[in-house]
Amino acid sequence: MMRIYFIVALGVTLYLLWHSRWARSLREWFINQGASDRRSLTMFDVRECIIEGEEDLAVQIYRDLFHVSEEEARQAVEQLARSIREKNGS
Repeated sequence: MMRIYFIVALGVTLYLLWHSRWARSLREWFINQGASDRRSLTMFDVRECIIEGEEDLAVQIYRDLFHVSEEEARQAVEQLARSIREKNGS
């Protein structure tokens, strides 16, 4: 009889764990990692966009990388653009 109680308790625990918010977010994370066809974006991509004059795209990439607001991303991209121009002497 103890085995049945143990198996039922284990089953209920696993069911609740599987349907918890934590497990759902973990499953979604694994699915998104495997389904991603595009390459990972980096600061190099932000720099390349700035050099090519695509500052709006650089802001979007920066926001995706660092999860910041549009204002913060725009300020950071403008600072990067200034430093790149100063370094290149443009």
